Amino acid sequence: ISYCLTFPSIFEDSLYKSLKIYRFWLTKEDFFSDAQAKNDYARRIFKNMSCIFDYRRDNTFPDVRTNLILALIDDLDFYQSELGVWFEDNTFNTLIRVLVGCADFLTTDDAQKYFTEENQKKLLSRIYHVLFSAFCNSKLKNEIWSLFEKYCKKWSSLLIFLSSWRTFILNIFEKNLSS
Repeated sequence: ISYCLTFPSIFEDSLYKSLKIYRFWLTKEDFFSDAQAKNDYARRIFKNMSCIFDYRRDNTFPDVRTNLILALIDDLDFYQSELGVWFEDNTFNTLIRVLVGCADFLTTDDAQKYFTEENQKKLLSRIYHVLFSAFCNSKLKNEIWSLFEKYCKKWSSLLIFLSSWRTFILNIFEKNLSS
C-alpha cells in the first residue's frame, strides 16, 4: 500500500483506495491485536502517507494532487482529533514531525511553481491548522517544541502562516470565552 502512495496522480483511484485502506485500519476498533501494535502501525502509516505530498515526479495533474493532499490533511485532522485518545507520545511525536515536514515541503520554491497560488494557500492553511491542533491535543512536553519553534521562525515571513496562526489563536480564545 505504501508503494502505491508514490504513484503519480494519473493513478488517482489507486491513491484514494490506499488512503481508504489505511483509514479502515486505523479506525476499526479491533483491527490490531493491542494498543502497542496500533500505535506502532499508526506511526508507520503516518510516515507512508506523507508520500502523497511528493509532487516532484508528478507534473501531470496538479489539481488531482491538490485534492489528494486535501483529503489526506482531512484524514490526519480526524486521526489527531478523534483517535488521538489512544495515541502514545511517540505516535503524536511522529504525526507532528510528518505534519511539519509536509508543511515545510509545501513552502518550497518548487511547490510555488507546481501549485497555483490559491491551491498552495489552501493546502498550507489546512495543514497549519492540523499541525496547531495536533500540538494542542498531544500535550507533549518534550523536544518537539524546539522543532516547532525552529519552523515557526522559518515560516514567520509567510503571510499564510501568520494568518493561520492568528485564526487558530482567535478560535481558541473564542472557545474559552464561550465555555
